[in-house]
Amino acid sequence: MTTPDLTQIGSVYDLIRRDLGGLRVSDRENPESTTFSTSEALMLRASAARLAFVVVNLSANVMFIRPTRVPTTSAGIRLAPNGGSAVVGWKEDFSLPAREWRMIADAGLTNAYYVLEVVLI
Repeated sequence: MTTPDLTQIGSVYDLIRRDLGGLRVSDRENPESTTFSTSEALMLRASAARLAFVVVNLSANVMFIRPTRVPTTSAGIRLAPNGGSAVVGWKEDFSLPAREWRMIADAGLTNAYYVLEVVLI
């Protein structure tokens, strides 16, 4: 296997810009909060500039997330305790990353989570 000539390829940001027709991206962590409870809460506001996000459940309780509507234990995406995660990106999931996302826990008053989103700048 030969090593690619990086002077020809550029950085990962150059690759992304080429793929997106010259648009630039950045990332940001936890734009809304870092905790959630058994009351539904906002995880991500709707944003047409969001291309992708990853969410990780850092708590010992089950987390449920759902776009636009209130998640419940019977309607939502289940994230397992202690590291369960989801990745949502526009190439695979179309407009889902841009929607508002809500979250809820099945137990616990203060549960930790982490979100990293990729946005157009």
